[in-house]
Amino acid sequence: MRGLLIVLFAVLAACAGCAGLRTYATDRGNDFLDCFVLMGGVGLIHGVDLPAAMEVRATDWLDAGLGKAVSMRAGLNGRRIGEGELDAQLGLPILPFATWFGLRDAAIEKDDGPARHAFTFYSSRHGGGGEDESRTAKSILVFNAASIPRYRAYKEIGYPASYPTQEREERPLIHAFDVSVDATLLLSARVGFSPGEFVDLVLGFFGADIARDDARSRKPAERPGPASRPAPTSQPGA
Repeated sequence: MRGLLIVLFAVLAACAGCAGLRTYATDRGNDFLDCFVLMGGVGLIHGVDLPAAMEVRATDWLDAGLGKAVSMRAGLNGRRIGEGELDAQLGLPILPFATWFGLRDAAIEKDDGPARHAFTFYSSRHGGGGEDESRTAKSILVFNAASIPRYRAYKEIGYPASYPTQEREERPLIHAFDVSVDATLLLSARVGFSPGEFVDLVLGFFGADIARDDARSRKPAERPGPASRPAPTSQPGA
């Protein structure tokens, strides 16, 4: 048994390389956390929002849900612990009749054309990790049309906010096979698992980092040097 532990330690030390065992262990722990989502919160009641909805996601292409709710949750979202998310959901039996009652979010339907009349469920989720943490589903029964670039949602980027630019949401391949279930009935919860992050965890023990999120994969912030300083401008009459 002692010999096995010595061999295991030697393998880990070899895989860690110059990063050091502490950094190596931290990266593996973060990779493990990235595999899971466990969040809880409450459904928000305002206007015509009803705190009763559910959504089942199985890969980036299959997504379905029922009901209508706006929920605020926080908890374990991969290595981002404690960060919150705001999730708005709208599905059957309210869709596809919601347009007539002004309940649909026009921003989610932007440029979707006639396809928007076929949507039976959509959700718009915005996390606390920044712009890249947004995710929109636009489902026709169980097929998520937002998996097609043409129907992905826009997100606003840039500053100032009064003059934002827009770009389509990005969908990292490593999260394309994520599965999750969430439900809201006054209280709200979401649980999920990422097979892609699990593969990243396993390969990470052997030095690979397909998610590009290990400490050694992140480039240190560039410090401004003399070359980056603007040249002084000449003054009239100088």
